[in-house]
Order: sequence, then C-alpha cells, then structure tokens
Amino acid sequence: MAEPFLTNLGVPPIEQGRPPTVEGFPSGLNGNNKSQWQQAVHEMIPSGDSFRDWGLTLRRYVDLCEEFGVFPFQQVHQSHNDQIVELLHEARRQFVYFANKNQFFSKIKIRSTHHKVTITDKGFNLVVYAKARIEDPTFLKWLEHLPLPFRFPFIRSDSNRHTKVVSDNLSIFVENSTYDLPERWLVGYEISIPFYPDLPNNELPSRKEMERFVLDILWMPLIRSMRPKGLNHRLI
Repeated sequence: MAEPFLTNLGVPPIEQGRPPTVEGFPSGLNGNNKSQWQQAVHEMIPSGDSFRDWGLTLRRYVDLCEEFGVFPFQQVHQSHNDQIVELLHEARRQFVYFANKNQFFSKIKIRSTHHKVTITDKGFNLVVYAKARIEDPTFLKWLEHLPLPFRFPFIRSDSNRHTKVVSDNLSIFVENSTYDLPERWLVGYEISIPFYPDLPNNELPSRKEMERFVLDILWMPLIRSMRPKGLNHRLI
C-alpha cells in the first residue's frame, strides 16, 4: 500500500515497500544534494518497517542539508519549503537563545511535551509546548522583571495566559488557568508561517499530509539539533 506522504515527495509506490537506497533519490528533493542523501541512506539502520526507514532517512537528509547550508528542496531560494526551513530555524534559534540567556527552564519541571500544526487561511502555525510543574510562586513576577528585551508584559486575562512577542512570527507563552495548582502550567512557543509547504504532487495535499510533512521532515531535524541547555532529552 502506497503512503500518500511519500508519494507527495516523489517516492514511487514500488520503492516505498523497501528501505531507501542511494539510487532511489526522491524527485521532490534538491538534485544537487545527492551526497547528503547518500550519507543519510548509509547512516540509516533498517528497522523492518520501510515507512519508518524512509521517515528517518528524510529527517537525516534535511538535518545534513542544514549542517552544510544548502537548500533541501530546490537549487535556488524559491521553494516555500526552503523558506519555511529558514523561518523555523530562525524562530528556533531565538527561542533557544531566550531560554539559555535567562535560564528559563531552571524553574520548570517538564512533565510531557507536545507539537501541533494548525493550518490557517494563509499558511500554518506550529505550537510547541510542555505540560509542566512550576512551584515557585514568584514565577510570573520573575518573567515580568526580566531584563529588556526579554521581559514579559504585565497582562492579566481570563485564560491567565502571558505572551512575549519575540518577532513577527515567534511568540513565547506561559499559562496556568488557576495559578494555585503548580502542576497545571503550559509553557511553550508558537511559530507563524505565512504560506503553505510545497509537496511535489499535482494534487493538493490533505491537511493531515501537510501537518505530517511540517512536523516530521521540516521541523524535527531543527528541534533535535538546537536544544536549550539542560533539556537534552526533551523536545521542546
């Protein structure tokens, strides 16, 4: 059975039933980057699940393109996918810088992490957040007294959500609906992208396919390669 996600990347159905090969370079990728693809294929250890093997290889390919400073999907900077990777990279860099500069996670005990893509009228929003425990009763005051330009504004709302707008497409938020329950915090950030990804297919991909493409191929290599200090085993 063919996987629409891989088909949209230019992987023929017959190739999807076996692990990726050097010769099976997907047509939706940048033809100049076959050395990165070759390395990704050679590093992949077959798991017995061809779909999983393809996903791991594609993630590693994008990661290698990031390391070498080349566009994963096109030869020139025209692809929405390459623009999205750059926007996600910059937003991720800004968040990690904020967290490290202010030792943001020293006051936070993470319980679980989550990633969500929401399709909008013009593009999509990527929300990355943690369910966390924060026992310090002065946490919000601390956020409001961080040095500029990191300081959170003093805002009270029905949702008890505090947001710091970092750039045009990045905002960091903390939220607790009660304030008196330290285990009920949500801590994370939202990245807004003003256009849709391009999947190489004549048909319009479904929302599910776009969400999976953003999370599995465009985002995961970035989040794994840039982590806040002290969070080596947490993907936030």
